[in-house]
Amino acid sequence: MTEEFQIALIFQDGMVLQRDKKISLWGSGPDDEVVTVRIQNRQARAVVQKKKWMVILPPLETSESETLELSCGNRRIVLQNIAVGEVWIAGGQSNMEFFVRYDEEAENILQRDENRNIRFFDYPELAYPGQREERDYSRYGVWRVCNASHLEYFSAVGYHFADRLHRDLGVPVGIVGCNWGGTPACAWMDTDYLADNDGKIWIEEFNNATAGLDRELYLEKYRSDAGNFRNDIFSDKKGEALMFGMSREDQLAFMESPDFSEEINPGPFDKCRPGGLYESMVREVAPYSARGVLWYQGESDDKHPEIYRTVLSSLIRCWRDSWNEDLPFLFVQLAPFKEWLKCYGETYPILREEQEQVAGHVQDVWMASIMDAGEEWDIHPRKKKPVGERLALLAEGKVYGRDILCESPVFTDYTLEPGRLTLSFCHAEGGLSIKGESRHISALELRVHGAGLANFESRVEGDSVVLTHKSLVPENHVEVSFAGTDYCEVNLFNAAGLPARPFSMTAGKRD
Repeated sequence: MTEEFQIALIFQDGMVLQRDKKISLWGSGPDDEVVTVRIQNRQARAVVQKKKWMVILPPLETSESETLELSCGNRRIVLQNIAVGEVWIAGGQSNMEFFVRYDEEAENILQRDENRNIRFFDYPELAYPGQREERDYSRYGVWRVCNASHLEYFSAVGYHFADRLHRDLGVPVGIVGCNWGGTPACAWMDTDYLADNDGKIWIEEFNNATAGLDRELYLEKYRSDAGNFRNDIFSDKKGEALMFGMSREDQLAFMESPDFSEEINPGPFDKCRPGGLYESMVREVAPYSARGVLWYQGESDDKHPEIYRTVLSSLIRCWRDSWNEDLPFLFVQLAPFKEWLKCYGETYPILREEQEQVAGHVQDVWMASIMDAGEEWDIHPRKKKPVGERLALLAEGKVYGRDILCESPVFTDYTLEPGRLTLSFCHAEGGLSIKGESRHISALELRVHGAGLANFESRVEGDSVVLTHKSLVPENHVEVSFAGTDYCEVNLFNAAGLPARPFSMTAGKRD
């Protein structure tokens, strides 16, 4: 590491700093020198040790334009146009990375007036430390403002979240993107957090797949493939075609073309290896002071869906330790999906149930449901506005303390009477409703003694759902499944326009 005085990449002109919380700034420099930081008439110092320094500033007040001054010996760094407001870390895989240019509303979004109080930083997608020095990554790792020339680089989910939050809170909002498509959760965490639980299977499989591998030869081959360097993402014509959306017919044709290749086991420098992106990306962003984390990921954990609650819970613990704070986590439940290329949604009901468990058992973690916003033949739904806005609604209700209905309806209890099964829900203040032309609740399956019933009636009564059929009696074994398939279209909503979450239940006499 050079002895020149430097500040970490994320600290730049135009950045957003978190208000009302201590601010961590860090970088490198010559040992024993004193680093001084000044902003808003506040000042803090730290001594460089082992070529590294970290300064902790006292809390700052909301502002749209500040100057940050740093000094070390005779070297001075001045950063301009600093906003102080709300900062959120946007992590995950392709549906979080999914740029505004692919969004269903992209044309309208890109025509909007500039808003300098919505800003975005996307950390470069780096598979291993040092990769940034091997190519020109100048398009990424910069703070962007919300205008026509920069917006297409914004995460669509991050943009819709920030737009809603800025309108409702009236303060600058900054989104720090730390995400990469096609990556499992194990890549985003220190492997120490997987070693003592079921998540260790990811480590064991990786070790077995790479045993005896010539690392230098692997790295040479890895570097020779331009596709392993995400330094000019929009120039990837294949990726562009896929993200803008292909029909199922076009997908089938593409899979027969020479351009199609399937993912292989991750090697020692691959983005998907356990702990890899934590080492090369997360550690470069943490502990950038933030209000909380937005997380949209899980599609690439379909290989081991039954342990996702363990892996995601461990990731949350890892990130909270890395930020030295129990940051709120708001995450997105996987959307309905059937098939895309050679990816299949058959394990998604398991993953969604695992996500339900995390939301229900990990403190200060909440989940947004998008069971009405999937696409049957595309793993990347283009409707990202519901995703971002529902995350913002959760943030306002759970993190900012507003008294609003911000969670999807959740099944809580039932009453079984002759001919009638009543399902009760929480988060249903103001009543439930069925959207669309159908008066029947979709995605609802009813079985009696294991046999499916097709002619039962379903309706909404206030904050409950009522099912009627002559076979619904306490003497029978009754099973209900809601949104329990890979793809479905949910039409049951609460007064906040949020779709009911998947559930299953049993009642009556057991077989």
